[in-house]
Amino acid sequence: MNRVTSQVDFVHNGNEISGTLFSHYEKGTEKYNTIMFKYKEYGLHISLEEDESYWTVAPLHCKVIDKIEVNGYKQYDKYLSELYSIELNH
Repeated sequence: MNRVTSQVDFVHNGNEISGTLFSHYEKGTEKYNTIMFKYKEYGLHISLEEDESYWTVAPLHCKVIDKIEVNGYKQYDKYLSELYSIELNH
């Protein structure tokens, strides 16, 4: 599988946040995208569904951190990872 990286920006609460968008390809066909960025000193790496865009999903994760703080987000992220793992195995 090949990967192409792009530097991207999105806006959350009026602040521009920079990140890296990873587009993963297999045999020339785009398979999925992920975005990686830091918010409040916490590194996030988010998988995007086919119909999702980084500029709408990333700010939602920032809102979750604003609401439940970084430690709460770490637990939330753990649950998301477990769900993703279950989806891959079915």
